[in-house]
Amino acid sequence: MAISGRADAADRQGTARFLKQLKSEDWLGQRIDGVYADSRQERWGEPNTEIHPSGAGGPCPREIELSLLGHRTPIQAKNRRRMDNGTKSHERWTIDLAAAGVLESASTRLKFPGEWSGENDLLLKNPTTGSRHIGEIKTMNFRRYATVPPQLPDPVQMAIMMETSERGYLYQLIQYLIRYRQIDPTISETGVFLFENTDNQEYKLRWVKPTSEMKERALKNSNIARDAVIRGELLDPPFKRKSITCRKCYRESLCYTIQDGDEATL
Repeated sequence: MAISGRADAADRQGTARFLKQLKSEDWLGQRIDGVYADSRQERWGEPNTEIHPSGAGGPCPREIELSLLGHRTPIQAKNRRRMDNGTKSHERWTIDLAAAGVLESASTRLKFPGEWSGENDLLLKNPTTGSRHIGEIKTMNFRRYATVPPQLPDPVQMAIMMETSERGYLYQLIQYLIRYRQIDPTISETGVFLFENTDNQEYKLRWVKPTSEMKERALKNSNIARDAVIRGELLDPPFKRKSITCRKCYRESLCYTIQDGDEATL
């Protein structure tokens, strides 16, 4: 099984680290790095036609389809710990928001069997007006945090800004807004991001209200991918090989392997 270029580079770094540990008899480091050994393996799971919004904001429907088909990319120990830190931040913010008297619910899963499944971070309630808003917590380092655009008075214009700077996050939130409002239309069309700087726990709030065109774009690629899975067809690559988009993709190498005719890959 081929692994992506980005994962392959990380794997080489991990091997070099392991050799240094052996040379220096670093038994403690070896033990620590071995905790997440299982998640470092690329693997295939069962295909699933349910769209998951956390992975549906990417620019490539073929990449989304490979995920629906069951492909799981390797996760390096450093990235796994970063994910765990994000989970802990979510737990801390849930406690704080409950104490502030604005939290109606947290981590609520909504499922449309065979079609869509997601778990939004927050449902917040304005204690003055009673309005209820879907919220997403996003943690990031100081460099990315600094690029978050300032809040604009108009949440629609803010959504337009966010579509340029944080499209994946925006499309994820939009999918939550669409689906949760299908069940409860009293939920506001305006959602909110809570961005945290992981370096110092500073935070920013960004209120967004997507347009109908944004909603279509937020659903487009994931629907294309899902429809292809149902038809039993693998989508053609929409980007030129070695493009910037491809180079950023964790499934780059796998995609090339399939393009080169390795039928055993699938």
